[in-house]
Amino acid sequence: MYAVTRNPPLVGYGLALAGSLFGWSERALHLVFLFPAWVAAMATLWLARRWAPAHATAVACLSVWTPAFLVCASAVMSDVPMLAAWLLAIACWLQAADLERARGAPPRRRAGGWRLAAGLFAALAVLTKYFAVSLVPLLALHALALRLPLRRWVPSLLLPLAALAGLELTMRALYGVGAIGQAIGEALHFEGIPRPALLRQISEGLAFAGGSVPPVLLFAPLLWGRRVLAGGVALLAAATALAPASLAWAGLPVQAHGAAAFFGPERVYALNFFAMVLGGVSLLALAFDELRRSRDAERLLLVAWVLGAFVFAAFVNWTNNGRSNLPLAPAAVVLVARRLGRLPRPPWLPAAALAALVSAALAFAVAWADRSWSNGVRDAARALAARHGDAERLWFHGHWGLQFYLERAGARPVDWRRDTIGRGELLIVASNNAETHVPAAASAELVDVLLQPEPRWLRT
Repeated sequence: MYAVTRNPPLVGYGLALAGSLFGWSERALHLVFLFPAWVAAMATLWLARRWAPAHATAVACLSVWTPAFLVCASAVMSDVPMLAAWLLAIACWLQAADLERARGAPPRRRAGGWRLAAGLFAALAVLTKYFAVSLVPLLALHALALRLPLRRWVPSLLLPLAALAGLELTMRALYGVGAIGQAIGEALHFEGIPRPALLRQISEGLAFAGGSVPPVLLFAPLLWGRRVLAGGVALLAAATALAPASLAWAGLPVQAHGAAAFFGPERVYALNFFAMVLGGVSLLALAFDELRRSRDAERLLLVAWVLGAFVFAAFVNWTNNGRSNLPLAPAAVVLVARRLGRLPRPPWLPAAALAALVSAALAFAVAWADRSWSNGVRDAARALAARHGDAERLWFHGHWGLQFYLERAGARPVDWRRDTIGRGELLIVASNNAETHVPAAASAELVDVLLQPEPRWLRT
Protein backbone atom coordinates (compact mmCIF):
# COMPACT_ATOMS: atom_id res chain seq x y z
CA MET A 1 0.00 0.00 0.00
CA TYR A 2 2.88 2.39 0.67
CA ALA A 3 3.77 2.21 -3.03
CA VAL A 4 0.19 2.62 -4.27
CA THR A 5 -1.60 5.21 -2.17
CA ARG A 6 1.01 7.99 -2.55
CA ASN A 7 -0.74 9.84 0.26
CA PRO A 8 0.27 10.12 3.92
CA PRO A 9 -1.43 7.49 6.11
CA LEU A 10 -3.56 9.56 8.50
CA VAL A 11 -6.85 9.08 6.62
CA GLY A 12 -6.06 5.37 6.26
CA TYR A 13 -5.79 5.08 10.02
CA GLY A 14 -8.98 7.11 10.36
CA LEU A 15 -10.79 4.66 8.07
CA ALA A 16 -9.45 1.74 10.08
CA LEU A 17 -10.71 3.30 13.33
CA ALA A 18 -14.12 4.15 11.83
CA GLY A 19 -14.50 0.65 10.38
CA SER A 20 -13.54 -0.93 13.69
CA LEU A 21 -16.04 1.15 15.65
CA PHE A 22 -18.99 1.39 13.27
CA GLY A 23 -18.50 -1.39 10.74
CA TRP A 24 -17.32 -1.35 7.14
CA SER A 25 -20.63 -0.47 5.52
CA GLU A 26 -20.82 2.33 2.97
CA ARG A 27 -23.26 4.31 5.08
CA ALA A 28 -21.12 4.16 8.21
CA LEU A 29 -17.98 5.35 6.43
CA HIS A 30 -19.81 8.12 4.56
CA LEU A 31 -21.42 9.35 7.78
CA VAL A 32 -18.00 9.47 9.47
CA PHE A 33 -16.61 11.49 6.56
CA LEU A 34 -19.41 14.02 6.90
CA PHE A 35 -17.62 15.35 9.98
CA PRO A 36 -14.55 16.79 8.18
CA ALA A 37 -16.91 18.17 5.52
CA TRP A 38 -18.87 19.99 8.24
CA VAL A 39 -15.63 21.26 9.81
CA ALA A 40 -14.48 22.60 6.43
CA ALA A 41 -17.81 24.36 5.93
CA MET A 42 -17.71 25.98 9.39
CA ALA A 43 -14.10 27.07 8.97
CA THR A 44 -14.98 28.59 5.59
CA LEU A 45 -17.83 30.47 7.26
CA TRP A 46 -15.42 31.86 9.89
CA LEU A 47 -12.97 33.04 7.23
CA ALA A 48 -15.81 34.50 5.13
CA ARG A 49 -17.00 36.56 8.13
CA ARG A 50 -13.52 38.01 8.26
CA TRP A 51 -12.89 38.60 4.56
CA ALA A 52 -16.40 39.15 3.15
CA PRO A 53 -18.60 39.90 6.18
CA ALA A 54 -21.57 41.18 4.17
CA HIS A 55 -21.91 37.87 2.30
CA ALA A 56 -20.37 35.36 4.71
CA THR A 57 -23.20 32.82 4.67
CA ALA A 58 -23.45 32.97 0.88
CA VAL A 59 -19.69 32.44 0.58
CA ALA A 60 -19.80 29.37 2.82
CA CYS A 61 -22.77 27.90 0.93
CA LEU A 62 -21.29 28.56 -2.51
CA SER A 63 -17.95 27.06 -1.43
CA VAL A 64 -19.75 23.87 -0.43
CA TRP A 65 -22.01 23.96 -3.50
CA THR A 66 -19.15 23.53 -5.95
CA PRO A 67 -18.39 20.38 -7.97
CA ALA A 68 -14.97 20.12 -6.34
CA PHE A 69 -16.39 20.09 -2.82
CA LEU A 70 -19.53 18.00 -3.35
CA VAL A 71 -17.78 15.28 -5.34
CA CYS A 72 -14.90 15.06 -2.84
CA ALA A 73 -17.17 15.26 0.23
CA SER A 74 -19.29 12.37 -1.04
CA ALA A 75 -16.21 10.13 -1.22
CA VAL A 76 -14.11 8.56 1.54
CA MET A 77 -10.78 10.01 0.46
CA SER A 78 -8.23 12.35 1.97
CA ASP A 79 -9.09 15.59 0.17
CA VAL A 80 -11.82 17.04 2.41
CA PRO A 81 -10.07 16.06 5.68
CA MET A 82 -6.97 17.86 4.39
CA LEU A 83 -9.05 20.91 3.49
CA ALA A 84 -10.65 20.95 6.95
CA ALA A 85 -7.25 20.89 8.70
CA TRP A 86 -5.90 23.45 6.19
CA LEU A 87 -8.72 25.92 6.92
CA LEU A 88 -8.44 25.44 10.69
CA ALA A 89 -4.70 26.14 10.50
CA ILE A 90 -5.31 29.41 8.65
CA ALA A 91 -8.14 30.42 11.03
CA CYS A 92 -5.96 29.82 14.11
CA TRP A 93 -3.05 31.68 12.51
CA LEU A 94 -5.23 34.73 11.82
CA GLN A 95 -6.65 34.61 15.35
CA ALA A 96 -3.09 34.73 16.67
CA ALA A 97 -2.36 37.72 14.44
CA ASP A 98 -5.33 39.58 15.94
CA LEU A 99 -4.03 38.98 19.46
CA GLU A 100 -0.55 40.16 18.43
CA ARG A 101 -1.99 43.59 17.75
CA ALA A 102 -3.30 43.87 21.33
CA ARG A 103 -1.04 45.36 23.95
CA GLY A 104 0.19 43.53 27.02
CA ALA A 105 1.64 40.15 27.89
CA PRO A 106 -1.60 38.09 28.26
CA PRO A 107 -2.74 38.62 24.64
CA ARG A 108 0.77 37.75 23.43
CA ARG A 109 0.66 34.48 25.40
CA ARG A 110 -2.77 33.64 23.98
CA ALA A 111 -1.43 34.45 20.51
CA GLY A 112 1.30 31.87 21.06
CA GLY A 113 -1.34 29.28 21.92
CA TRP A 114 -3.33 29.98 18.76
CA ARG A 115 -0.15 29.85 16.71
CA LEU A 116 0.72 26.50 18.25
CA ALA A 117 -2.77 25.25 17.34
CA ALA A 118 -2.21 26.46 13.77
CA GLY A 119 1.02 24.48 13.61
CA LEU A 120 -0.68 21.34 14.93
CA PHE A 121 -3.50 21.61 12.39
CA ALA A 122 -0.91 22.17 9.66
CA ALA A 123 0.88 19.01 10.82
CA LEU A 124 -2.41 17.07 10.65
CA ALA A 125 -2.99 18.43 7.15
CA VAL A 126 0.51 17.35 6.06
CA LEU A 127 -0.14 13.83 7.39
CA THR A 128 -3.31 13.79 5.27
CA LYS A 129 -1.99 15.07 1.92
CA TYR A 130 1.49 16.24 0.96
CA PHE A 131 0.10 19.37 -0.70
CA ALA A 132 -0.58 20.79 2.77
CA VAL A 133 3.14 21.43 3.28
CA SER A 134 2.53 24.56 1.21
CA LEU A 135 0.91 25.97 4.37
CA VAL A 136 4.43 26.61 5.66
CA PRO A 137 5.44 29.23 3.05
CA LEU A 138 1.87 30.56 2.96
CA LEU A 139 1.69 31.29 6.69
CA ALA A 140 5.32 32.44 6.72
CA LEU A 141 4.49 35.02 4.03
CA HIS A 142 1.69 36.37 6.23
CA ALA A 143 3.99 36.60 9.27
CA LEU A 144 6.73 38.31 7.29
CA ALA A 145 4.22 40.82 5.90
CA LEU A 146 3.21 41.63 9.50
CA ARG A 147 6.93 41.95 10.40
CA LEU A 148 6.59 39.64 13.37
CA PRO A 149 9.82 38.54 15.09
CA LEU A 150 10.97 35.17 13.82
CA ARG A 151 11.09 33.65 17.30
CA ARG A 152 7.32 34.06 17.67
CA TRP A 153 6.17 32.14 14.59
CA VAL A 154 8.97 29.96 13.24
CA PRO A 155 8.66 27.24 15.97
CA SER A 156 4.98 26.71 15.10
CA LEU A 157 5.76 26.21 11.43
CA LEU A 158 8.41 23.66 12.30
CA LEU A 159 5.63 21.31 13.48
CA PRO A 160 4.35 20.35 9.99
CA LEU A 161 7.94 19.98 8.80
CA ALA A 162 8.69 17.74 11.78
CA ALA A 163 5.59 15.65 10.97
CA LEU A 164 6.79 15.24 7.39
CA ALA A 165 10.30 14.36 8.55
CA GLY A 166 8.91 11.80 11.00
CA LEU A 167 6.84 10.21 8.25
CA GLU A 168 9.89 10.11 5.99
CA LEU A 169 12.06 8.37 8.60
CA THR A 170 9.31 5.91 9.54
CA MET A 171 8.67 4.92 5.93
CA ARG A 172 12.37 4.47 5.25
CA ALA A 173 12.66 2.24 8.33
CA LEU A 174 9.61 0.14 7.39
CA TYR A 175 9.78 0.00 3.60
CA GLY A 176 13.18 1.28 2.53
CA VAL A 177 11.66 4.20 0.62
CA GLY A 178 10.76 7.68 1.78
CA ALA A 179 7.56 9.64 1.38
CA ILE A 180 9.25 12.75 -0.02
CA GLY A 181 11.09 10.82 -2.71
CA GLN A 182 7.86 9.13 -3.82
CA ALA A 183 5.99 12.44 -4.00
CA ILE A 184 8.77 14.19 -5.92
CA GLY A 185 9.17 11.27 -8.29
CA GLU A 186 5.47 11.28 -9.07
CA ALA A 187 5.34 15.05 -9.55
CA LEU A 188 8.38 15.00 -11.87
CA HIS A 189 7.05 11.99 -13.81
CA PHE A 190 10.04 9.75 -13.11
CA GLU A 191 7.86 6.64 -13.51
CA GLY A 192 7.24 6.79 -17.23
CA ILE A 193 4.02 8.84 -17.22
CA PRO A 194 4.75 11.56 -19.81
CA ARG A 195 4.26 15.16 -18.71
CA PRO A 196 1.89 17.08 -20.98
CA ALA A 197 3.14 19.99 -23.04
CA LEU A 198 3.20 23.36 -21.30
CA LEU A 199 0.34 24.79 -23.37
CA ARG A 200 -1.88 21.86 -22.44
CA GLN A 201 -0.96 22.21 -18.77
CA ILE A 202 -1.97 25.87 -18.88
CA SER A 203 -5.25 25.29 -20.72
CA GLU A 204 -6.22 22.29 -18.60
CA GLY A 205 -5.22 24.13 -15.43
CA LEU A 206 -7.48 27.05 -16.29
CA ALA A 207 -10.33 24.72 -17.30
CA PHE A 208 -10.17 22.64 -14.12
CA ALA A 209 -10.00 25.78 -11.95
CA GLY A 210 -12.98 27.33 -13.70
CA GLY A 211 -14.98 24.11 -13.84
CA SER A 212 -14.29 23.03 -10.28
CA VAL A 213 -15.47 26.40 -8.89
CA PRO A 214 -18.30 27.59 -11.22
CA PRO A 215 -19.06 30.89 -9.37
CA VAL A 216 -15.94 32.45 -10.91
CA LEU A 217 -17.55 32.02 -14.35
CA LEU A 218 -21.25 32.38 -13.52
CA PHE A 219 -20.69 35.64 -11.62
CA ALA A 220 -18.38 37.04 -14.33
CA PRO A 221 -21.15 39.19 -15.94
CA LEU A 222 -21.37 41.03 -12.59
CA LEU A 223 -17.64 41.21 -11.96
CA TRP A 224 -16.27 42.64 -15.21
CA GLY A 225 -17.15 45.45 -17.60
CA ARG A 226 -19.06 45.09 -20.85
CA ARG A 227 -15.97 45.27 -23.03
CA VAL A 228 -14.28 42.46 -21.14
CA LEU A 229 -17.43 40.35 -21.30
CA ALA A 230 -17.89 41.01 -25.02
CA GLY A 231 -14.30 39.98 -25.65
CA GLY A 232 -14.76 36.79 -23.65
CA VAL A 233 -17.96 35.88 -25.50
CA ALA A 234 -16.27 36.54 -28.85
CA LEU A 235 -13.30 34.34 -27.93
CA LEU A 236 -15.63 31.56 -26.76
CA ALA A 237 -17.64 31.74 -29.99
CA ALA A 238 -14.48 31.67 -32.10
CA ALA A 239 -12.98 28.74 -30.20
CA THR A 240 -16.24 26.80 -30.56
CA ALA A 241 -16.60 27.54 -34.28
CA LEU A 242 -12.95 26.63 -35.02
CA ALA A 243 -13.04 23.29 -33.19
CA PRO A 244 -11.32 20.86 -33.44
CA ALA A 245 -8.45 23.16 -34.52
CA SER A 246 -8.88 25.30 -31.38
CA LEU A 247 -8.72 22.20 -29.18
CA ALA A 248 -5.58 21.03 -30.95
CA TRP A 249 -4.05 24.48 -30.43
CA ALA A 250 -4.74 24.09 -26.69
CA GLY A 251 -2.82 20.82 -26.79
CA LEU A 252 -5.80 18.48 -26.38
CA PRO A 253 -5.74 15.17 -28.28
CA VAL A 254 -9.17 15.55 -29.88
CA GLN A 255 -9.63 14.41 -33.48
CA ALA A 256 -12.27 15.43 -35.98
CA HIS A 257 -15.16 13.04 -36.69
CA GLY A 258 -15.33 13.89 -40.38
CA ALA A 259 -18.02 16.17 -41.81
CA ALA A 260 -19.90 16.66 -38.54
CA ALA A 261 -22.79 19.04 -37.96
CA PHE A 262 -22.00 22.49 -36.62
CA PHE A 263 -22.76 21.31 -33.08
CA GLY A 264 -20.86 18.05 -33.48
CA PRO A 265 -18.94 16.47 -30.60
CA GLU A 266 -15.79 18.57 -31.08
CA ARG A 267 -17.65 21.86 -30.96
CA VAL A 268 -19.78 20.86 -28.00
CA TYR A 269 -16.60 19.80 -26.21
CA ALA A 270 -14.89 23.05 -27.20
CA LEU A 271 -17.83 25.07 -25.87
CA ASN A 272 -17.59 23.27 -22.51
CA PHE A 273 -13.82 23.40 -22.31
CA PHE A 274 -13.22 27.01 -23.27
CA ALA A 275 -16.11 28.26 -21.11
CA MET A 276 -14.35 26.67 -18.14
CA VAL A 277 -11.05 28.17 -19.33
CA LEU A 278 -12.68 31.61 -19.19
CA GLY A 279 -13.72 30.81 -15.63
CA GLY A 280 -10.12 30.04 -14.76
CA VAL A 281 -8.96 33.28 -16.40
CA SER A 282 -11.58 35.17 -14.38
CA LEU A 283 -10.26 33.59 -11.17
CA LEU A 284 -6.67 34.63 -11.86
CA ALA A 285 -7.85 38.11 -12.82
CA LEU A 286 -9.71 38.37 -9.49
CA ALA A 287 -6.53 37.40 -7.64
CA PHE A 288 -4.34 39.96 -9.41
CA ASP A 289 -7.01 42.65 -9.05
CA GLU A 290 -7.08 42.01 -5.31
CA LEU A 291 -3.30 42.33 -5.17
CA ARG A 292 -3.40 45.54 -7.21
CA ARG A 293 -5.67 47.23 -4.70
CA SER A 294 -3.47 46.63 -1.67
CA ARG A 295 -0.68 44.40 -0.44
CA ASP A 296 -1.50 44.04 3.23
CA ALA A 297 -0.74 40.75 4.97
CA GLU A 298 -4.17 39.14 4.63
CA ARG A 299 -4.53 40.07 0.97
CA LEU A 300 -1.14 38.53 0.32
CA LEU A 301 -2.25 35.39 2.13
CA LEU A 302 -5.48 35.13 0.14
CA VAL A 303 -3.86 35.76 -3.25
CA ALA A 304 -0.92 33.42 -2.54
CA TRP A 305 -3.44 30.77 -1.48
CA VAL A 306 -5.23 30.98 -4.84
CA LEU A 307 -2.14 31.21 -7.03
CA GLY A 308 -0.29 28.49 -5.14
CA ALA A 309 -3.20 26.04 -5.38
CA PHE A 310 -3.57 26.78 -9.10
CA VAL A 311 0.12 26.27 -9.82
CA PHE A 312 0.18 23.00 -7.88
CA ALA A 313 -2.84 21.56 -9.71
CA ALA A 314 -1.72 22.73 -13.15
CA PHE A 315 2.03 22.18 -13.07
CA VAL A 316 3.12 20.12 -10.04
CA ASN A 317 0.60 17.34 -9.43
CA TRP A 318 1.03 14.26 -11.60
CA THR A 319 -2.38 14.90 -13.19
CA ASN A 320 -5.00 17.62 -13.00
CA ASN A 321 -8.42 16.82 -11.58
CA GLY A 322 -11.22 18.24 -9.47
CA ARG A 323 -9.67 16.96 -6.25
CA SER A 324 -6.46 18.89 -6.88
CA ASN A 325 -8.49 22.08 -7.22
CA LEU A 326 -10.52 21.57 -4.04
CA PRO A 327 -8.29 23.91 -1.94
CA LEU A 328 -9.15 26.67 -4.43
CA ALA A 329 -12.88 26.66 -3.69
CA PRO A 330 -13.14 28.69 -0.44
CA ALA A 331 -10.57 31.31 -1.48
CA ALA A 332 -12.02 31.67 -4.99
CA VAL A 333 -15.55 32.28 -3.71
CA VAL A 334 -14.18 34.79 -1.19
CA LEU A 335 -12.56 36.71 -4.06
CA VAL A 336 -15.87 36.74 -5.95
CA ALA A 337 -17.71 38.07 -2.88
CA ARG A 338 -15.10 40.74 -2.16
CA ARG A 339 -15.37 42.13 -5.69
CA LEU A 340 -19.17 42.00 -5.60
CA GLY A 341 -19.06 43.88 -2.30
CA ARG A 342 -17.49 46.85 -4.07
CA LEU A 343 -20.51 47.21 -6.41
CA PRO A 344 -23.69 49.17 -5.71
CA ARG A 345 -26.10 46.73 -4.07
CA PRO A 346 -29.56 47.00 -5.77
CA PRO A 347 -28.77 46.39 -9.46
CA TRP A 348 -26.86 43.12 -9.11
CA LEU A 349 -28.62 41.36 -6.23
CA PRO A 350 -31.26 39.44 -8.29
CA ALA A 351 -28.65 38.46 -10.89
CA ALA A 352 -26.32 37.25 -8.13
CA ALA A 353 -29.10 35.13 -6.64
CA LEU A 354 -29.75 33.57 -10.06
CA ALA A 355 -26.03 32.88 -10.59
CA ALA A 356 -25.84 31.26 -7.15
CA LEU A 357 -28.82 29.00 -7.93
CA VAL A 358 -27.34 27.94 -11.26
CA SER A 359 -23.96 27.27 -9.62
CA ALA A 360 -25.55 25.12 -6.90
CA ALA A 361 -27.67 23.23 -9.44
CA LEU A 362 -24.59 22.51 -11.56
CA ALA A 363 -22.62 21.30 -8.53
CA PHE A 364 -25.38 18.92 -7.45
CA ALA A 365 -25.77 17.69 -11.04
CA VAL A 366 -22.05 16.89 -11.25
CA ALA A 367 -22.22 15.11 -7.88
CA TRP A 368 -25.20 13.11 -9.16
CA ALA A 369 -23.28 12.14 -12.30
CA ASP A 370 -20.31 11.05 -10.18
CA ARG A 371 -22.65 9.03 -7.96
CA SER A 372 -24.10 7.36 -11.06
CA TRP A 373 -20.61 6.38 -12.18
CA SER A 374 -19.77 4.99 -8.72
CA ASN A 375 -23.00 3.02 -8.57
CA GLY A 376 -22.22 1.67 -12.04
CA VAL A 377 -18.96 0.22 -10.72
CA ARG A 378 -20.85 -1.39 -7.83
CA ASP A 379 -23.57 -2.78 -10.09
CA ALA A 380 -21.00 -4.12 -12.56
CA ALA A 381 -19.12 -5.91 -9.80
CA ARG A 382 -22.28 -7.51 -8.48
CA ALA A 383 -23.51 -8.48 -11.94
CA LEU A 384 -20.21 -10.09 -12.92
CA ALA A 385 -19.97 -11.97 -9.64
CA ALA A 386 -23.52 -13.27 -10.06
CA ARG A 387 -22.98 -14.17 -13.72
CA HIS A 388 -19.67 -16.02 -13.22
CA GLY A 389 -19.84 -17.14 -9.62
CA ASP A 390 -19.71 -20.78 -10.68
CA ALA A 391 -16.16 -20.46 -12.04
CA GLU A 392 -13.47 -22.54 -10.35
CA ARG A 393 -12.01 -19.30 -9.02
CA LEU A 394 -12.86 -15.66 -9.70
CA TRP A 395 -9.97 -13.18 -9.85
CA PHE A 396 -9.96 -9.47 -10.59
CA HIS A 397 -7.46 -6.80 -11.54
CA GLY A 398 -8.21 -3.13 -10.88
CA HIS A 399 -9.08 -1.76 -7.48
CA TRP A 400 -10.87 1.31 -5.98
CA GLY A 401 -14.57 0.63 -5.46
CA LEU A 402 -14.44 -2.42 -7.71
CA GLN A 403 -12.26 -4.23 -5.16
CA PHE A 404 -14.64 -3.38 -2.29
CA TYR A 405 -17.60 -5.07 -3.97
CA LEU A 406 -15.84 -7.98 -5.70
CA GLU A 407 -14.08 -9.05 -2.53
CA ARG A 408 -17.44 -9.05 -0.75
CA ALA A 409 -18.71 -11.35 -3.51
CA GLY A 410 -15.83 -13.79 -2.95
CA ALA A 411 -13.45 -12.72 -5.75
CA ARG A 412 -9.72 -12.36 -5.11
CA PRO A 413 -7.33 -9.64 -6.32
CA VAL A 414 -4.56 -11.08 -8.46
CA ASP A 415 -0.95 -10.51 -7.44
CA TRP A 416 1.17 -10.92 -10.57
CA ARG A 417 4.28 -11.65 -8.53
CA ARG A 418 2.94 -14.79 -6.87
CA ASP A 419 -0.44 -15.86 -8.28
CA THR A 420 -1.02 -18.14 -11.26
CA ILE A 421 -4.40 -18.17 -13.00
CA GLY A 422 -5.23 -21.69 -14.16
CA ARG A 423 -7.63 -23.23 -16.64
CA GLY A 424 -11.28 -22.73 -15.79
CA GLU A 425 -10.52 -19.68 -13.65
CA LEU A 426 -11.81 -16.25 -14.67
CA LEU A 427 -10.14 -12.83 -14.43
CA ILE A 428 -12.21 -9.62 -14.31
CA VAL A 429 -10.37 -6.54 -15.63
CA ALA A 430 -11.81 -3.05 -15.22
CA SER A 431 -11.25 -1.00 -18.36
CA ASN A 432 -11.51 2.31 -16.45
CA ASN A 433 -9.08 1.89 -13.56
CA ALA A 434 -5.48 2.44 -12.56
CA GLU A 435 -2.56 0.34 -13.81
CA THR A 436 -4.65 -2.51 -15.21
CA HIS A 437 -3.36 -4.96 -17.81
CA VAL A 438 -5.47 -7.12 -20.11
CA PRO A 439 -3.89 -10.57 -20.72
CA ALA A 440 -2.68 -11.29 -24.23
CA ALA A 441 -4.98 -13.25 -26.54
CA ALA A 442 -2.51 -16.14 -26.63
CA SER A 443 -2.82 -16.75 -22.90
CA ALA A 444 -6.47 -16.01 -22.17
CA GLU A 445 -9.88 -16.17 -23.82
CA LEU A 446 -12.30 -13.26 -23.68
CA VAL A 447 -15.57 -14.72 -22.43
CA ASP A 448 -17.67 -11.69 -21.47
CA VAL A 449 -17.85 -7.90 -21.75
CA LEU A 450 -20.10 -5.83 -19.51
CA LEU A 451 -20.86 -2.20 -20.41
CA GLN A 452 -22.40 -0.02 -17.72
CA PRO A 453 -24.59 2.89 -18.91
CA GLU A 454 -23.63 6.43 -17.93
CA PRO A 455 -25.67 9.65 -17.91
CA ARG A 456 -25.70 10.99 -21.46
CA TRP A 457 -25.71 14.73 -20.80
CA LEU A 458 -23.25 15.07 -17.91
CA ARG A 459 -20.34 12.87 -16.88
CA THR A 460 -17.35 13.00 -14.61
